[in-house]
Amino acid sequence: MPNEIVIQIIEKNINEKITSIKQITSGYSRMIYQINDKYILKIVTNPIKDNSTIKEVEFLLNNDTLEFIPKVIFSDFTKKSFPYVYYLERKINGESLLLKWPLLKESEKQQILVQLLEKLDKIHSLDYNSHFDDNCLDLLLKEYDNYLNKIIDSNILNKEKIHYLYELKNIIPNLLEGAKTGLIHGDLHFNNILVNDDNKISIIDFEKIKRSFVERELDPINRMSRNPNSFNTNSKIILTAYDFRNIMNFIKNNFEVINGDKFDDRLLLFDCLNSLMWLEKYPKYELYNDILFNKSKKLLR
Repeated sequence: MPNEIVIQIIEKNINEKITSIKQITSGYSRMIYQINDKYILKIVTNPIKDNSTIKEVEFLLNNDTLEFIPKVIFSDFTKKSFPYVYYLERKINGESLLLKWPLLKESEKQQILVQLLEKLDKIHSLDYNSHFDDNCLDLLLKEYDNYLNKIIDSNILNKEKIHYLYELKNIIPNLLEGAKTGLIHGDLHFNNILVNDDNKISIIDFEKIKRSFVERELDPINRMSRNPNSFNTNSKIILTAYDFRNIMNFIKNNFEVINGDKFDDRLLLFDCLNSLMWLEKYPKYELYNDILFNKSKKLLR
């Protein structure tokens, strides 16, 4: 629960008395509260996440004319009165697209996907500042090296598989040659897309905003086809892999920045990168091994 100092600061900035505080999330890095059913308070409890939160808030403040992203009311990065970075944003009314999707008509689904692509195009085309690295390829290769080095240090793979992962890294520059770059949300699963009663969408949780390859934006949605209910908290609503294959087919045919010849291969590459990230923690998980050492062979043909 936010302490008295935070409550006083909130009341001063919103010029109203706090009458209700409801905890929404308590993760390993953030605690999120709903205030007066009108505001969202985010408290960063893991200092490692401070910089990404500051980037997120600065992105939201610099682009507050976009009607489909959260509006920041105030933020405090000083840790002087409270030992954590935190900020308050106006609550966006709407329901998670993950829960609403099965209830929509086919025409409504298509309309929402068209909206999503239009809004993503706006985000990807935004100007960026010095907080975002310019060289997306170097950044991605460093990310790959970071995961690979952790795997090598943990001694969970034999030399043959380590050598293969280096081979996989060597094809990345060629595979991403000519790919469009821009600011991407970085965590675009369907719980980060809200739909209101008029089927207008908003996008939330820009904690992983970064400059990268635009097609990487679609990686979370693509991976949801394997486990479409991984974020589902409502047992009465069931999504299927078929739903997400249809979604990806629509995106592939309508997202203008996609390079049709390399799109599937690039999605597989981003899938490999995600598997590489998790392999150190779950070295025996068959899915990550299958993607990295079987499915990825398609990229080395």
